[in-house]
Amino acid sequence: MAVLPYLVTAWLAGLGAAAQLRQPAWLWLVVAGLSLAALALWWPKQRGRWALAGLAALSLGAARYAAAEPPWGAPDFVATYNEAGVVTLEGVVAGPVTPTDAGATLTVQAERLWLPEAGAAISVTGYVRVPAPRFAADRLAAVGDAVYAYGDRLRLTGPLQTPPIFDSFSYRDYLAGRGVYALLRPTALKFVAAGQGDPFWAALYGFRARALALTGRLFPEPEAALLQGILLGDDSGLPPALVQAYQRTGTTHIIAISGFNIAILAGLVAALLRRVTGPWRALAVTVLVLALYTLLVGAGASVVRAALMGSFALAAQRVGRSAAGLGGLALAAWLMTLQNPLTLWDAGFQLSAAATLGLVLYADRLEAAFSRWLARWTQPSRAQRAAAMAAELCLLTLAAQITTLPLIIYHFRQLSLIALVANMLILPAQPAVMVVSGAALALGLVWLPLGQVAAWLAWPAVAYTNRVVAALAGVPGAAIALGDTAPALLAITYLLLFGGSWLLARPPTQRPGWWNALAPQRKAAGGLAVLGAITLVGWSWYFSLPPADGRLRVTLLDLTPPANAPAGGEALLVQTPSGRTVLIGGGPGGLTLVRALDGTLPLFSRALDVLVVAAPSSDHLGALPDALDRYAMRRVVLTRATGGSAAYRTLVDQLNRGAVEVLDAGLRPVLDLGDGVTLRVVADTEQGSLLRLEAGRFSLLAAPGLTAAEAAEFVALGLAQPATALLLAHSGAAAANPAAWVQAVNPSVVLISAQPGSAPEADLLARLAGRAVLHTDRDGAVTLMTDGTQLWVETTR
Repeated sequence: MAVLPYLVTAWLAGLGAAAQLRQPAWLWLVVAGLSLAALALWWPKQRGRWALAGLAALSLGAARYAAAEPPWGAPDFVATYNEAGVVTLEGVVAGPVTPTDAGATLTVQAERLWLPEAGAAISVTGYVRVPAPRFAADRLAAVGDAVYAYGDRLRLTGPLQTPPIFDSFSYRDYLAGRGVYALLRPTALKFVAAGQGDPFWAALYGFRARALALTGRLFPEPEAALLQGILLGDDSGLPPALVQAYQRTGTTHIIAISGFNIAILAGLVAALLRRVTGPWRALAVTVLVLALYTLLVGAGASVVRAALMGSFALAAQRVGRSAAGLGGLALAAWLMTLQNPLTLWDAGFQLSAAATLGLVLYADRLEAAFSRWLARWTQPSRAQRAAAMAAELCLLTLAAQITTLPLIIYHFRQLSLIALVANMLILPAQPAVMVVSGAALALGLVWLPLGQVAAWLAWPAVAYTNRVVAALAGVPGAAIALGDTAPALLAITYLLLFGGSWLLARPPTQRPGWWNALAPQRKAAGGLAVLGAITLVGWSWYFSLPPADGRLRVTLLDLTPPANAPAGGEALLVQTPSGRTVLIGGGPGGLTLVRALDGTLPLFSRALDVLVVAAPSSDHLGALPDALDRYAMRRVVLTRATGGSAAYRTLVDQLNRGAVEVLDAGLRPVLDLGDGVTLRVVADTEQGSLLRLEAGRFSLLAAPGLTAAEAAEFVALGLAQPATALLLAHSGAAAANPAAWVQAVNPSVVLISAQPGSAPEADLLARLAGRAVLHTDRDGAVTLMTDGTQLWVETTR
């Protein structure tokens, strides 16, 4: 009998029982003590002793769960004051800051709390989740950086609430699994001090932030966002549509760090260290590296499980014993739930453990069965080699899906009919994704140009993964939407599944036989690998070139934000025939601008020749600080209009610290962009700049911060000269774009940056009758192309 798996299963059952019965810890300990006493007396007898051992393990698990319950109602527990109205809270940011399209998410360790009508502060403990602005002007003034970071001491005012439960997702349970039981949406947020955290965690989180930013510099979107999830455990930058595509195709495990990542890291570190140190030191250092990597990427349940099992496997190999799959999985599950009993309810832990269990129970059996089936038509040796190859391509995936499918249906409420095909197509590319992309990141940390060359090699495999998933997700009937699944039905399904499978556990599959068969061909394979690498670099370089049709391109980017993210503003991207680029504006914030730029610029283009900041408000430039982290800006034209927003101050601070040439828009500079293209600042006022782009007979006028009063003044001064195209200000608001202004410019094409659900006003459309009106809520990104005499228009919708 597999003793450890049996006892751990009973322990996990105890956690579930305690969650339902809600009895005190002392009662469970009494039951456990009586069970152990009975077991000691009963041990010589065979019958019944395993039932007593299981009851003892179950009771101990239940006692652990009960002991971990938060101190509800205690006066020093911050969640006691949930729903107590508006409070003031002081605490320290206790984890990595997660950027979002709507701002940033902080986890604050509470220290003091002031109730609405109480004068004295109350000392409290516990964690609070805080959605916050991305940039803070008071932090910028204090420490020269407007972005919140680990260790910041903050004072927040707002309603303290219990986290909500949504129709398809319990945010309350999600946060509880991370030790957070309160939510505060601040109406006022004050920065107090920086550097209040532990130096070790500050260094670790700082390195992680640098690595995340570097990944964004090396790779275009959405490949950068995917790699941030695969390599660094941060998938917050993935577009919602792409996340849904991974869910529809049953490939969400690709996004998360898993045992595959840990196995590669452990293998590389151990192989390198064995050459320079002894085996025991190599083992110790490898385990330490795995622990640091686990902490670096956020210590999610699936990562911790993989790191523990990897460490067990290395230790077992060193002492000459087999790392039994069931035993290692059981020990890892026990250690994780011993530390945090709520880990059992973590979807990542459940799916990771279920996938590992499927591989242990079914992988060898499926490969053996497939080999026997092939042996009917071919020689046994060929059948074995073919079965080993099939195992790598699809049988391992099938084994994992046998045990994860019920959980996927339970958590995601849909059944992917294309999951097996999707995994077969993308899994062969994942070693290259992990190894080459990781190498690109490591090299980029040493020297950016070297990392960029490696990124060219890695990008095709990453892009292939995203493109295949997106294409398969669009296949009709790729997934079937299902309703809620009762937990009892889930339990019955697994009881039926494992009822006849308990004795099927075997040691892990050995290395496929076809690997050694390739030994005579390794020299040729090495030559082909070099040739393939040269080909990949060549094609990556080719795709990074600008279009060769001799046309100027002006694109009004589609800045449609995700749900609950700020909307507004506009961004124009100008691309000259020789490849020079100009960005005018930027939008309100988040990664929306970065995604739009990466979807429009040539592949691996990570620099812009000119950035024009024509309006100082947050809805026009909130996204630019993030863009500066990803793109090198060679020259910036900055309006004299004063900007009071934190985003404006952050941008100016970044420009002052960087080696960027800043031109004063108040001097009305004229920029020669080559190819007969010029960009001129016609005027610069208290609201921003009036810009005119010219190429041959084509011209475009834009004034992002325009008001009705300024428009009237421009008309009176004769600055509203006729133009081929006009970008309307403030998402086409009629009040900001008066009729006299439009008539004076007399454009053939009118561009409006509008968000879905906010189509141009009827009065404005009537005013623009007879002109080509293109707006992003209907047309998506709009590109005007001209050779100076003719005009072409492309839209993405």
